[in-house]
Amino acid sequence: MKFASLAMLAVSLSGCSLFSHGETGKSAVPESQRTLHELCDFPKQFYITRFNATELKVSPAQGKSLTEKIGNFNECSYRNGDSKYLGYVYISYRIAGETPTVSKYPPSRILTVDGVPVTQVIEPLPPTWEPSAPPPIQLSAADDGVDGQLRFYSSDDETIQAGAKVLVNMIRTLKN
Repeated sequence: MKFASLAMLAVSLSGCSLFSHGETGKSAVPESQRTLHELCDFPKQFYITRFNATELKVSPAQGKSLTEKIGNFNECSYRNGDSKYLGYVYISYRIAGETPTVSKYPPSRILTVDGVPVTQVIEPLPPTWEPSAPPPIQLSAADDGVDGQLRFYSSDDETIQAGAKVLVNMIRTLKN
């Protein structure tokens, strides 16, 4: 009976390290020294230039503060002066061994920016939108355990290429 109790205790305690944040815990999500303010600032010029958003409104998602450190699942959304939604930027650090985030929609093409593949997904327009409206574009990339996304509405290839460059530069700058 004592042996069974000790075995159960050993199994229970071994499971405690699965989510350890100590030196030996490889499952912990890394935390950057960068802040959400830096993430939110990164694509500002892209939205201002490409969408003529002179009065850009930026807000971090999920009620987070701009002073918080970047960790897992960080997002900022962008609106123009009249509150029209322009898109979002997203960054997340993966736990070692996790695979990159994948869109539920098939990729329309793969772009390459400085050796990093960037997946372009054209999402379907919501049913209430005009068929002539620019489609939602989601660009996704992963580099050294960091996933990033940039979303906006455009059918202009130059804007899509510029967005891919912003995304890769953002991941490389903020991954430290």
